[in-house]
Amino acid sequence: MRSSGAGVLDVNVTGIFQVTKAILPQMIEGSGGVVVNVASEAGLVAIPHQIAYNVSKTAIIWFTKSLVVGFASQSIRSNAVCPGTTHTPLVEQVLKNSGDPEGRLKHLESSRPARSSR
Repeated sequence: MRSSGAGVLDVNVTGIFQVTKAILPQMIEGSGGVVVNVASEAGLVAIPHQIAYNVSKTAIIWFTKSLVVGFASQSIRSNAVCPGTTHTPLVEQVLKNSGDPEGRLKHLESSRPARSSR
């Protein structure tokens, strides 16, 4: 869990932090701007067996909120979108490594908060 968890946190949290840190000075010097981050519903409600991913997406949400309170006075807005399951290479890898891709996909879909009414 350590190596994959660290990688997820590095990409999802450190990556967004570094990109934002690089662009903020230009936004401050200009007339402001908008930062849009991609979080996940996993940042709102923990998804089973995805500890690092859940934590990373929650961090993105709070990072986004922190930008709002820290830079609104400089006309910089920030928003986070929180999509549900999206068929990405990460999801494809999880399905492939599961031994039962169809069953795992059904489990992923049924465990999502936005789909809990099924």
